[in-house]
Amino acid sequence: MAKNNELLEALNILEQEKNISKETLLEAIENSLITACKNHFGKSENVKVNIDHVNIMYFRRKKL
Repeated sequence: MAKNNELLEALNILEQEKNISKETLLEAIENSLITACKNHFGKSENVKVNIDHVNIMYFRRKKL
């Protein structure tokens, strides 16, 4: 949990110093994680990233 708190603190600082909303920053992080999954797995249509200010979760659905 400490790392999530550190991330949120960093986002708060960026929001104050650079006047970029936390929501915009979180959306950029979510999109970056989806792109990273696409680059790693070859596609991203089965990837979902959700950041809810406390937890960072990502899911990858895989057909068996």
